[in-house]
Amino acid sequence: MAALSSPGAPWSVEVDYSQPMACALLLRDCLNIEAESDIPPVNPVPHLPVRHPIDDQVQDPATVPAHWQEWWNQLLHAFANKESNTDPTPPGTLGRILTENAEHIHQWSSARKREVAHACSSSRSRLRLRHVIRDYEHTHATVVPPFHIRVAAVPVAGPVFIPRTENLIMVGITLLENRGQYLNHLLHHVVDHR
Repeated sequence: MAALSSPGAPWSVEVDYSQPMACALLLRDCLNIEAESDIPPVNPVPHLPVRHPIDDQVQDPATVPAHWQEWWNQLLHAFANKESNTDPTPPGTLGRILTENAEHIHQWSSARKREVAHACSSSRSRLRLRHVIRDYEHTHATVVPPFHIRVAAVPVAGPVFIPRTENLIMVGITLLENRGQYLNHLLHHVVDHR
């Protein structure tokens, strides 16, 4: 969706929106699945028109969080590695609920994707990563080490910045909209982890 880098720079940041990851978080919140508690709820939380109680759909509802977590881990791995061949639909009950609400979820997710595109759109007046790096290097008399980071823009409440690995960060749309705060978080992550 958006890439931040300068020609010849030893660093890059790729910001993208993953509809499957957004859908996973949406299902987590709409179905009250207790998983990934460090990630705030989606915002806004929509009402799903076709909503099945988990208890009526599976023999052991206690397994649903584990199934959701397995699906989430697959989606994170696929996003981090730019794998497009991963099936974005979970198996079983979660897949049925996702499929039966597909139109509503797609509309919700498309609106969130537009928010990410707006937050990432370029403008001459906007603060740029290269300026933040240059200012940091000048102020601290150091060189920022090379880095290549993938940012997963997620539709969650608040200015969220959650490093998943050294090179994969989840960022809330609210934080992306605050360009200066987002770039400072990014710079400090790079400096603190290199």
